Amino acid sequence: MSITRLSDGRFRVRVYLGYEKDAKGRERRKLIDRICANEKEAKRLEAQLREELRRQEYVPPTRLTVAGFLDEWLEKSAKPSVKRRTYERYKQLVEKHLKPHLGALRLEKLEPRHVDGMLADLSGKIADRTRLHVYRCLHRAMEVAVRWRLVGRNVCDAVEPPKADDPEMVVLSAEEIDRLLQAAKEHHYHGTADSRFYCLYLAAVFTGMREGELFGLRWEDLDLEEGIAHVRQTVEQGGKHPVFGTPKNRKPRAVPLPPEVTDALKAWKVEQEIERAFYAQGYRDFGLVFTRPNGEPLSPSAFAHGPHQAIVEKAKLPKRLRFHDLRHTFASRALAAGANVRAISEILGHHDPGFTLRVYSHVLATDKAEASEKLANYLRSSPKKQEPGR
Repeated sequence: MSITRLSDGRFRVRVYLGYEKDAKGRERRKLIDRICANEKEAKRLEAQLREELRRQEYVPPTRLTVAGFLDEWLEKSAKPSVKRRTYERYKQLVEKHLKPHLGALRLEKLEPRHVDGMLADLSGKIADRTRLHVYRCLHRAMEVAVRWRLVGRNVCDAVEPPKADDPEMVVLSAEEIDRLLQAAKEHHYHGTADSRFYCLYLAAVFTGMREGELFGLRWEDLDLEEGIAHVRQTVEQGGKHPVFGTPKNRKPRAVPLPPEVTDALKAWKVEQEIERAFYAQGYRDFGLVFTRPNGEPLSPSAFAHGPHQAIVEKAKLPKRLRFHDLRHTFASRALAAGANVRAISEILGHHDPGFTLRVYSHVLATDKAEASEKLANYLRSSPKKQEPGR
């Protein structure tokens, strides 16, 4: 390495990296050549380059912009590795927020202050949780940039993530569950009275399965005699051009079905066969349990804004109640009833029981008080042992 003063008062930092062959096969010296405004800056750069080379973290400069990199990341890394809806969400965040704020910068020039500036500018304009998603999207992309050796570090590591409250969890009481199931039983889909939604809501409350997992459930995945549902696929997009995917964490799992659910499923299967016969050749058979009348998979978006909203209103429940809250209801009620945490974690498809404990710690807080009281009662009622004489 060398530092030389130029005639205009600036300083040149040169680091020699050996030799490389040019396009014509001739050997030429390979080096890093940087110009600094003053000697202090030059010495700091020299020390930085020396350390990066020692750690093998030096990344040659590139003219690639943040926008160009994000486009490449979406297509080459995100699209093949995440679910369709996740990819579409990433793309939306990139196009709507990341590119307008950071896209014109050269990737190698991206600094923590740029990310902080973007997050500050978005504050008050979008929800705090959306700002957090913007940060997480960029963080994940920059991890790939480091792996691809386009940059030497993930600048997001030096940025404090935006704080956002978790979405409010709604857990239904037994009386509210009864009202919801009754409303689902009375709901007419496309003017037809059937039990499809009663069966769907019953399964959600008693199994804790995710919406996409229930929409993707096939009859071949069910063992109604043994009372088991095998979660093997999900619906990512319903309607005429459905897209199916794998369960979250890409792990199939077995979920126990109580008698109430198996009985309802058997009854619904008979109704669905009548529906299939009515549509004849027009029936689109995907082998699914919960479908539109013509056999097409239910669309998560259309379901949320249509039947679900109508059923919630009919049951006179809070409008903020999401279908996903039935999963929370299942888990909360099961844990409050004393169910084993590991078993509930496996039924829900969580990656470990610790995650289940963190999500539903509010439910177990009352259990701690009860456990303490039970211990105190036990100790009070235990016969006093006399101390041995000395």
